[in-house]
Amino acid sequence: MGWHKPYARLAALALTGSLALECSAEGWLFTPELSSAQAGVGGQGVSGSGNAANGGSGASRLLAFEESFDSGVARWTPQYTWFGATGAFDDSSYGTHPDCFYAKQAVTTSSDVSGATLLSLTATAPPGGVGGKIYQCAVATTFRSFAFTYGRVEVRARVPAELGIGAGVTLFPARQADPAGWISVFDVPGFQSENAQGQPGHKGHYGYMFTASDAGGSSSDHFTWDSKVALNADFHLYALEWRPHGFTWFVDGATVGTRTLTTPSWPMYPALALAVGDAAGSTYLGTPDASTVFPARMDIDWVRVWTSS
Repeated sequence: MGWHKPYARLAALALTGSLALECSAEGWLFTPELSSAQAGVGGQGVSGSGNAANGGSGASRLLAFEESFDSGVARWTPQYTWFGATGAFDDSSYGTHPDCFYAKQAVTTSSDVSGATLLSLTATAPPGGVGGKIYQCAVATTFRSFAFTYGRVEVRARVPAELGIGAGVTLFPARQADPAGWISVFDVPGFQSENAQGQPGHKGHYGYMFTASDAGGSSSDHFTWDSKVALNADFHLYALEWRPHGFTWFVDGATVGTRTLTTPSWPMYPALALAVGDAAGSTYLGTPDASTVFPARMDIDWVRVWTSS
């Protein structure tokens, strides 16, 4: 998630095995060699219209990844992945939230009232803890199935509203040889706040960090946005436009922030996460107290990624 600090071990693995690599002037795209039914990719293009163009650049786009979870979670790894000299390792204890154990059983599918399939990430506080940690947390990544460079990410999700619990979607590098870092699609701490006008809502956190870039040197930034509505009350559409020379973030089609800079030119993969407690070096998530209700759940309706065709 975006509140994770630089991953010392997360330089990312060079994807191997049954993966295909495509390259164009617009960037890199890694996709598993699956049938169209397995991949769940519609393959349709868009040109300055529809969801992909909500505040976007208007360029022709290819729907490179689509997940509605109707076929389960086979494409998702329910643990963080870290990297050593001999390869990649899935680790339920890895991450910078020191009190979190990322359990496979915390990543499930459920149905909403309309019968649509949802991905559900659940955080709990088991008596006696779990895996040597205090809280059971949840993460689902496409590290082993999909990564891309430049494009638009959209996630339709409903977040919890509990002190000390945060929901988010973050992009991480997909190759070991590339610099460590992350780009947040969104981070939402569970507690509600009021703005200067007394309007209740959530304070979304956005930003990026990478240890090196094509422009040379490290780069990082962080900003917040007041939602003015309780984001846990319903599903909302969170989006990120990642371009060679900048980022733009959206919520429900409205721009909430933009940054101009030389962005990473290497492939990254999305991670959906629900964490408990502050990360190392961070204080804005907070610590659960007696008011925090467990279990807490983040529901994801769908994830889509468009890349330049």
